Amino acid sequence: MVDSENSADRKYYIDFVPTNSAQAIQKAVTHLYCCEDIVIKGKLGSGYFGSVFLVSHRPTKRLMAMKLANEASFHHREIELLGSLNHINVLRLYGSCLIGARFVCLTE
Repeated sequence: MVDSENSADRKYYIDFVPTNSAQAIQKAVTHLYCCEDIVIKGKLGSGYFGSVFLVSHRPTKRLMAMKLANEASFHHREIELLGSLNHINVLRLYGSCLIGARFVCLTE
């Protein structure tokens, strides 16, 4: 009986195909930056949805835009969208970092 349960589990994982949302979240978590390595250089702007800051990643000296949204759920949707898109006219998602319990988008 244990073998049949294991084979059912294996079948589930073999048949599982991740969606674009799952792949985008996985990409954001895979490229998770340490908040201590992020230096805020200045504020780029703010609006209804939140604020955007120019930041620098200390180890690589890469400049990025860090978006702090007013709603935590907005970040999940944005990470899903940006992570699944690949076009020259769309901001590239470099990754994310955790501030408190919230994901923060780091884009070009």
